[in-house]
Amino acid sequence: MKLPAFALSCLAVFLLSSPVRAERAAPPAPAPAPAPEAEAPAGAPAAETGAEPGGPLLVSTADLNVAVHEVVDRMTAVVDAAENAGGFLARQDDTSVIVRIPRARFREALAAIEAIGDVLNRRVAAQDVSDQVRDLRIRLRNSVEMRDRLADLLARANTVPESLTIEQELQRQTGGIEQLRGQVQVLQDRVTYATITVRFQPIQVDQEVPRERFRLPFPWLNDVGLHQIMRF
Repeated sequence: MKLPAFALSCLAVFLLSSPVRAERAAPPAPAPAPAPEAEAPAGAPAAETGAEPGGPLLVSTADLNVAVHEVVDRMTAVVDAAENAGGFLARQDDTSVIVRIPRARFREALAAIEAIGDVLNRRVAAQDVSDQVRDLRIRLRNSVEMRDRLADLLARANTVPESLTIEQELQRQTGGIEQLRGQVQVLQDRVTYATITVRFQPIQVDQEVPRERFRLPFPWLNDVGLHQIMRF
């Protein structure tokens, strides 16, 4: 396995800066033969093995504006529909709710939620993130290989400056690996669970305007029904 240019240059600088070490160092051991690449265990997640699942990786989203009479009751109905489909509530405020739904039951849950009120407008989208996830996994694999090589160089270092320099680079690589793993995990979560956002618009009920705009001069006129007759 060839060392990257950065690791070779670091090693060369340390060897040149330590002539005593060059005299007392034992001849380098021959490089071990590369081990055969291990096969991924059956059923291992694609994020760990680097294998792409069958089909594209799609991030499914839906945005709905729904007119309802009772906002609170309809919010509860949306959450119930999500939970019935194996999903969960992600966020809720006074006029909107966001739920996450397993990808396989996205259409089923969306149809149930749309039946809760009068849909004013809807937007359904699917974003293919296959290339993005693939690039992140390649970068992650390369970073892990670099980290392992730096760890091997650190174990063989014989001077303090050499150890400190390699250790700093090792820490930087480790931090980058954690960031890449986090990005892959976020994308994988968005693929696994679709997102449905529902915004509610209350239906305004027109209040009845009272028709009585005058008083009858004599109360007994109400008794004979004049009040009712004059309303028409």
